[in-house]
Amino acid sequence: MKRAGSTSIAIIALTLMILLGAVLLASYVRRMGLETSSMERVKEAGEISKTGLKVIVWRGLIGVSPTAWMIIHDLYGYGATVDRILGIDVNGTVLYDSNQQSISINRCRAVKALSLQLPKSFIDLNKTYSKIVVHAGGGAVVEAEFRQPLIEEVYPCEIEPPEHRVYIVNVKVWLIDCDGRENACGGCDCIRHEKKCMKNLCNESGPPQGGGEGVPVEPYTVLKLTAEHEITVQGTKYVFQGWMIEYIPGREGGEFYTQNPIELFVDDQYHVKALYKQDDCTQAPHSS
Repeated sequence: MKRAGSTSIAIIALTLMILLGAVLLASYVRRMGLETSSMERVKEAGEISKTGLKVIVWRGLIGVSPTAWMIIHDLYGYGATVDRILGIDVNGTVLYDSNQQSISINRCRAVKALSLQLPKSFIDLNKTYSKIVVHAGGGAVVEAEFRQPLIEEVYPCEIEPPEHRVYIVNVKVWLIDCDGRENACGGCDCIRHEKKCMKNLCNESGPPQGGGEGVPVEPYTVLKLTAEHEITVQGTKYVFQGWMIEYIPGREGGEFYTQNPIELFVDDQYHVKALYKQDDCTQAPHSS
């Protein structure tokens, strides 16, 4: 009788364990189902509200540069395709329509405006279009935001490949007299430069060396330029005003910056003019 009782207890215990296991498995499957459904609801909500993308237009990626970049973020991480970009002027007229292009976005993508046939520089892009509207294949419609870069928003974006192995940056000093005339200062040694390779954007071995007047800089390097606050040339004192950064060749799309030092993000070929204005231009009025 004792052995039969023990066997019954063992059978009951085994049955309870099997039932408990079934309940736990059912609970696990149900929980997983709820998580999957929740994820699907998030995705659907993003598509319905048409806010699955974030688009930012910057001058440069890190530091300053005249070059306009468009950063497209896929907020939900499911992968997106941008199939249309519209440029709209202040009157609401569509001046630019890129429905021939298709851009695949995996998390985020950084593309030069020039590659999209948009104006090359940030200022020209901002002047031409009051807004840029991006359409995604999934239904998202987003207006681009024009603002300064935040480094955490760039990494780890897929960055458009550079056009050259190195870019040349010509740095020269220009003196402005009291009449506003500009003259190049060939003998002025008042500018210091320092190259800093940005992680994930350029080779950690550093930029290659070269000769000539220009500074050869590997793409996606930050060139830190520092100017002396004031200089004296042939007995005349000049005070630093700022940097005029222009594309090579010509004067297309130049922009003026007053910060000193300045960190130039090298994503093109540049002329950099350090402008110094003659100090104490107060003159007595001419007698008639």
